[in-house]
Amino acid sequence: IPRGIKRDILSAFYSLKIGHGYLNAYLKRLNRRDSDLCSCGRPQTAEHLLLYC
Repeated sequence: IPRGIKRDILSAFYSLKIGHGYLNAYLKRLNRRDSDLCSCGRPQTAEHLLLYC
C-alpha cells in the first residue's frame, strides 16, 4: 500500500476486499436490507459491483 493514502480510501478498499461495507448482499445478512439485489437484479456483491455492473 503506497504511503499517503487517506484512511477513508483505505477503509473503503478493505471493505470491498472482504465483501463488507454498504453492499446489499452484506447488509441483507445483517438484516439491514430487505433484498440483496443490485438495481440490475443480481446480488450486489463487491465482485458484481466492480466487474459486472
